[in-house]
Amino acid sequence: GGRGAGPGGKPVMLTILDAKGDTVYSQAGKAEKGINRWNWNLRSKGATPLRLGEESERGGFFGRGGGANGPAVLPGTYTVVLAVQGKSFRQPVLPWDSAAAQAQYDAGMQMQQEVSALNEMLNGIHRIRTQIAGIRQTLRPEEEDATAPSDTAVVNAAGKLDRKFKVLFDSMYNTEVQRGVIQDDIHYLTSFADKLRSLGYAVQGGYDQAPRQPVLDELPGMRKQLQAYLDQYNALLEDDLAKFNQLATDRHAPVIVGGKKITIGS
Repeated sequence: GGRGAGPGGKPVMLTILDAKGDTVYSQAGKAEKGINRWNWNLRSKGATPLRLGEESERGGFFGRGGGANGPAVLPGTYTVVLAVQGKSFRQPVLPWDSAAAQAQYDAGMQMQQEVSALNEMLNGIHRIRTQIAGIRQTLRPEEEDATAPSDTAVVNAAGKLDRKFKVLFDSMYNTEVQRGVIQDDIHYLTSFADKLRSLGYAVQGGYDQAPRQPVLDELPGMRKQLQAYLDQYNALLEDDLAKFNQLATDRHAPVIVGGKKITIGS
């Protein structure tokens, strides 16, 4: 439908052509001096309307009313033709670049896998540290509770393990930043997690647009850095956490559920 055209406007005809030059949709209207807006709903022209006096319908999808709507058009290259005062103007509309779309999809899927791996790692660290806090509280009770179990060796080992996971977590994610508060974004340096997520938004851009080259140039470095973090996390699971669980088992203390190794795309 059009907007901005009053009863005294100039007659205009808008026509949508497909790649073969065939008319897909057309609409007559009026336009006034200045900016006029017209929206195409990405459908082809509807069936011929039924005109039987009072029984007339507005055409619509297969002639059943509801406006001049036909089937939705397929992805492709279309041209809008504006005819006004004996002059004709052409401009491409809804260009479809399959190569750009594929590049955008591939980059988007890569970022989806990387952000997923990052979030799984952050979730894993949080889950492990929560368990450690519970173990330390259980094995290091208040002084007046003489009946509670106590094991200094396990408590100390849990503390060392907690610090290692905290250092890794803090190197990727800043818990001090209040999400959605602009002032905090200014006061703190951008964390790795925020950079990776921002890159994920950047590769999407507009519809059917290949990621810009500066964005593509960042992808290998960010993936390499993410892999380094994953290597540290997986090493903590296989070595430090496993050693702690062995100590805890030997001393009949609670163990920590660490979960499986995390890989990109798993």
